[in-house]
Amino acid sequence: MNLKEFRERLSADQSPDALFDLGRGIATEIALRGPESADVLEAVIRLTDAIERIEADIPHGLLDMQSALLRQAGLFPYADPNHLTYRDQLTYEAYRSSSDQQIVYHREQLKIIERLEDGRNVILSAPTSFGKSLIIDMLCASAKRRRVVIIVPTIALIDETKRRLFARLGDDVQIIWNEQQAADPNRRQIYVLTQERALARTDLTQIDLLVVDEFYKIDAKGQDPRTVSLGLAVRRLVPKSKQFFMLGPMISTLLWRSPRVEFEFFQTDFRTVAVDIERIILDGSTGAIASFVAEKALRPTLVFCSSPDRARDMCLALIERMPIGKESADSVDFHLELTRHGA
Repeated sequence: MNLKEFRERLSADQSPDALFDLGRGIATEIALRGPESADVLEAVIRLTDAIERIEADIPHGLLDMQSALLRQAGLFPYADPNHLTYRDQLTYEAYRSSSDQQIVYHREQLKIIERLEDGRNVILSAPTSFGKSLIIDMLCASAKRRRVVIIVPTIALIDETKRRLFARLGDDVQIIWNEQQAADPNRRQIYVLTQERALARTDLTQIDLLVVDEFYKIDAKGQDPRTVSLGLAVRRLVPKSKQFFMLGPMISTLLWRSPRVEFEFFQTDFRTVAVDIERIILDGSTGAIASFVAEKALRPTLVFCSSPDRARDMCLALIERMPIGKESADSVDFHLELTRHGA
């Protein structure tokens, strides 16, 4: 059973009996092709979604099969240990984090964690749904790392990262995110900085772990000032770090290498989500795209624009085509006034 056939059968019948039959087909595919197959992984994810959308009581046999398939596919965080055999429960526990007992890793996350805990330098290329942020959080949670430096490309990511770390670690560590904050030598420190802020600080020495997010933006040709800054920051901080972890999405070729530094480049296409892609042919104009979004916007929608000016034009086009609640009216008027004055 190939993935196309599986999706057709899943769309045609989502009764418990039909889902159980599909699960048996997936188990056969795992036996024949192994659990690393991307098609097998996607089939397990889609089957799990279909089972969780059953409104009636779900048969225990179906739940047992679902958890067994999730275990075989390496998707341990989504398996219910109450529906695993004793043998599978032992495997499940092996994937539990030593830093946080509430966290269970998936198969590929544990491979990365083990390499990093062995003290190796790792460069990770993985898709967005891989769970790279969780790996960073668990590394920061380890008390053996007294000073961690995390380099992120934008101020927005600084805010997102520090909020996440505050929520997980609380007052156990000091989180530093700008040039003015002084480090407390009596506390563990986590620096969350853009490359420019990292270059501005003079106290980034004796680093236990250096984390570089979106490392692929290091540009050997030096065409973008921000990538030049990132390259300078990496070259300055790597020699001062006991270990580094660089990560980004789906990189096939490394632009950055150092003959003096050993590292392991780990590539994976392991995904925890299945994506449906619908290709729509439009004329590419802002108005056409805005009209399409306004007609189809029944759920949260992301529109990627090529430049800040294009993003502003898209916002204005959407405002004209979509109903705006009373609470947003004043904000819209303010934005339009700024736009008229070239702000």
